[in-house]
Amino acid sequence: MYNVFQKFFGHIDLYTTSTGIGLVMATIYHLLYELTEKNLFGLSLGMWLFLFIINVIDIYTGIKADTKRKKDLGANFKFESAKGWRVIEKIFIFTVVIGALFTFEKEAIKIDLPEIASGFIVYIKVILFFYAFLIELQSIGENEEARFGKKGKMFVMLDSIIHVVNEGILKKLKNMFNSKDNDEEPPIENIEQ
Repeated sequence: MYNVFQKFFGHIDLYTTSTGIGLVMATIYHLLYELTEKNLFGLSLGMWLFLFIINVIDIYTGIKADTKRKKDLGANFKFESAKGWRVIEKIFIFTVVIGALFTFEKEAIKIDLPEIASGFIVYIKVILFFYAFLIELQSIGENEEARFGKKGKMFVMLDSIIHVVNEGILKKLKNMFNSKDNDEEPPIENIEQ
């Protein structure tokens, strides 16, 4: 019985991650239960604030990682990270995307489109939000690796998930393009044989 409890509590990081994702999804579902401008604005603002905060954390960890690299080289700190200077672009891009999607949602409600249209826009926004969040989280993991020499379990698991998803997407794209190539008529030389 002790081994069962030990195995159960040995996966606390997985339980924490799944509980957190479950809470986020339940909150989003609750917000989307009634598609009103107020709920959609709250969701958009919440997403924007969350992405802004995660960007600030990424900037902080990036500066710390760059400082560590300079210290290891014996140089004075001078922020020269090429990725770090793109933060203004990233904040601008996700602000414009979230703002544009909120405007589309608001207009869909005003002109009384079916709720499926508003819901579709919301789902696009949620997918883009999670994509931006995971990319920022991966960047924080890279900064942690530069600072401490290794990544935490969560960042290693995130890298594995992103790798599997990217491989799956690439495989589907290759299959899609290969099936289109196979659907074309075979060359005349092959028909005669």
